[in-house]
Amino acid sequence: MKDFLARSLIPYQFLDVEREPAAQTMVAGVEGGTVLPVIFFPDGTTLVAPDPRRLAAKLGLRTEPSARLYDLVVLGAGPAGLAAGVYA
Repeated sequence: MKDFLARSLIPYQFLDVEREPAAQTMVAGVEGGTVLPVIFFPDGTTLVAPDPRRLAAKLGLRTEPSARLYDLVVLGAGPAGLAAGVYA
């Protein structure tokens, strides 16, 4: 989840349950909190061990394509993805 949030440029705070007693208390108060990660939101809601798509939907990110058909889809953001986007 940390990688997903960082790649999406979404600010977050990471608390380690093994090192921070406050984090242990927070997680213990959540139903199903024995499964990690537990993600807390400012509105008071939580997600327990979500997949990236579910987290994206909760954050308001687009999880479905906005058009039915596309002329080109480039997967990847490395040199090959950049070259494909430029030359397309």
